[in-house]
Amino acid sequence: MKNAFKMAAVALSLILTTSTCTPIYHMYKTYKIDADTMRQQCNEPSEAYPIPLVPYGVAITVMRFEQGCLGVDDVLVGMWGGRDDEYNETVTRLMILLYINSHNSQNEKQLARIFLKKDSFSDNTGEMQAHMLMYEIVEKAPK
Repeated sequence: MKNAFKMAAVALSLILTTSTCTPIYHMYKTYKIDADTMRQQCNEPSEAYPIPLVPYGVAITVMRFEQGCLGVDDVLVGMWGGRDDEYNETVTRLMILLYINSHNSQNEKQLARIFLKKDSFSDNTGEMQAHMLMYEIVEKAPK
């Protein structure tokens, strides 16, 4: 009986140790990344897709930084100007999802996204405000 209890305790401690590392690492990444720092320190995006105002009533740009940015290996950003409301954020999330689905339908390497942070910034004059949804791109197992 004592052996079974010891084995269960060891197994539980291993599970807790291995399962807590990933969330802590993810929290560290989200702490380091923000819109202003991204604009100042990240290189040009490897891909950028401006989506005009016409189809959804909000102009969005989807950008991917495949070479990494601010300690994250592969970053995908959805950015929009104007109001920070539920509609604009939802349309931006949809564009991010469409980017991932389009990539996965055309490539053997399948991608998934992990939400990092939502942030906002103003231009130098403080008149125009833009908002960003930032994701980490990871490879996932094919279906």
